[in-house]
Amino acid sequence: MSISSQQAGSPGSASGRQSGVVVKSNDLVKAKLEWTTIEHRIILTMISQLRKEDSEFNYQKVRLKELIERSGSKSNDLYSRAEEICDKLLDQKVKIRGKTDDGEREYRGYNLMSACKYVEGSGAIRAKFNPDMRPFLLELKRRFTMYRLQFVMRLSSPYAIRLYEIIKMRQDLRFVQMSIEELRETLSVEHKYSRFTDLKKHILEPVRKEIKQKCDVFFTYRVRRDGRTPVGINFMIHSNEDVEPTVKELPDEEEQAEEIADRREGSNGDERASAAPSDGQTSLFSGSGKGGPELDATALFQQDLSQKELSNIADKELERLH
Repeated sequence: MSISSQQAGSPGSASGRQSGVVVKSNDLVKAKLEWTTIEHRIILTMISQLRKEDSEFNYQKVRLKELIERSGSKSNDLYSRAEEICDKLLDQKVKIRGKTDDGEREYRGYNLMSACKYVEGSGAIRAKFNPDMRPFLLELKRRFTMYRLQFVMRLSSPYAIRLYEIIKMRQDLRFVQMSIEELRETLSVEHKYSRFTDLKKHILEPVRKEIKQKCDVFFTYRVRRDGRTPVGINFMIHSNEDVEPTVKELPDEEEQAEEIADRREGSNGDERASAAPSDGQTSLFSGSGKGGPELDATALFQQDLSQKELSNIADKELERLH
């Protein structure tokens, strides 16, 4: 599954036209990231420029003027900080915690970037992702999240960006459940706001209000408690019809539908419209809508569960959860 994106430096190219869409694996969405707001904006801009046909990473160009304009900032200090920003980008890590097939806890860590360049007076940062990031950004076919770049560019904090990505990942299910510990780790605030009331006041509530004001989805939540102690949060996800992307940044619907089908089937030409999945996986698509294939949220939900988890859930219960 894919969507059209821009080849850096070639905004007029038909195959590389910018769609302003970020596509990343769910593992990367859930990873522990200690990035600042400006680092998020640069990295996500680079991701939106990757093309569906890319099999390896090339240098991506991020123009600082466009970065400032897209974020709504009036500050020009990015130009004087460009070298410092490059240094920090090279230091960024991606930390993923999960489980092996045997149920053992697993930790994986990666360097995000392999190179970063800035020429004084050029007004642009050029950077390249580490080849180890390929499984998380290129040729994605399942368990990935997709959203329009412009929504995250409007957000003012890394906390808002991270929570927006989390709720976009589960938008079709309209529900996310996290422990307080998981929430702190996702936001990289394990050692801040030790009292939940402070975490709620300084992060959770401001983020909820900002996402509701600026993004295409928003969340409400309920705190789960053990007695009087907060132990988790249930996020309810809602579409935000009052917030729409600007027309100039919307991808072409026909091109989007074609490329979604292309990524799904892994083939070209007329066969894309009729070929069945060839990898033995449940199809994520349940037909064709006006704007392209309709996503089967049940199949998506099932693919994010292990086979052992699926075998323990009855069909009726699975449908209810979906």
